[in-house]
Amino acid sequence: MHGQQEEEVAEPEVPKLPGIRITSPTRDEVVPVTGNSTNDGINNNSLLTVSGTSTDNANSPCEVSVILNDIRPYQPAVPIGTSGKQDYSKWNFTLTSLYGKINQGENKITAKLSCLASPVNLTKWYSVQVIGATPEQILQRDQQQQVLLQKQQQLIERAQANTEKINQTAMFVTIESHKPGQYVPIGTNLTISGQSSDNSATDCDVSVVLNSQTPYQQAFPADPLRTSDYSNWTFVFTPDYAVPKEGVNKMTSKISCLAYPNNFTKWSSLNVTGVSADRARLVQNQQQPSTSDPSNFSVPFSQTATSAIGITKSSIQYLH
Repeated sequence: MHGQQEEEVAEPEVPKLPGIRITSPTRDEVVPVTGNSTNDGINNNSLLTVSGTSTDNANSPCEVSVILNDIRPYQPAVPIGTSGKQDYSKWNFTLTSLYGKINQGENKITAKLSCLASPVNLTKWYSVQVIGATPEQILQRDQQQQVLLQKQQQLIERAQANTEKINQTAMFVTIESHKPGQYVPIGTNLTISGQSSDNSATDCDVSVVLNSQTPYQQAFPADPLRTSDYSNWTFVFTPDYAVPKEGVNKMTSKISCLAYPNNFTKWSSLNVTGVSADRARLVQNQQQPSTSDPSNFSVPFSQTATSAIGITKSSIQYLH
């Protein structure tokens, strides 16, 4: 009839960039396995809800389906978006043993978004791997995680207590066994020693490195009966790690103290000069030293020593 307006029907809107994502379970999440019979000790009725999001809405001609371990056909998901009954912007699907079982070990869950479009339909997939485990395995894992959390909390409390004992500005570590520019024999063991601000009441340790050849090597308390007191410390460089080379050799000592939220660290370095054992012995005879160890002689030498003392903070290494 003239003047009567026909009701306009909105055309379906296909997303220009369709996308889909599984938000639960997450990648490598541990989930309960499902069994085939009641005699295998596994609950046949174990449920796993898969949920996610997509670019769909109530006006787009799209739908979501889910598959487990490539067991076809795809299973239709349930739209739970808020803009209408066909809104798959949020969706979920409950996996049961009636469709397929979660196996022990790796399982692949795939969600698919299918949109009607011309000239061809648009399809996107998204997959996650989950780890199937028995109730006993899940219980054991939960107990292990609880133990780790307890150890982590204990370490935090230990670090907090140690932080209160340490005057960070007064922290120090030094190498006392050698002087800057001192001659040392090359290619053989070299014993060094030094001092630090640590004592039996603080939670610190000392490590050393030669010519920046990391990792740092753990030093030892000079008094073997005081295993946690690095106020006086010692270390022997050996060929298994590194020994002095000819020319300039940089020795660095480091003190690291447990603290919260970050550890406290300081360094001290000096250069010594590597020479042949014969030359070191000759210098020894010329200077008439009080010891027969040629590595402990200081000689006039114009080389400038390098000394570097710095502060850094490195994250606490929690127990795993």
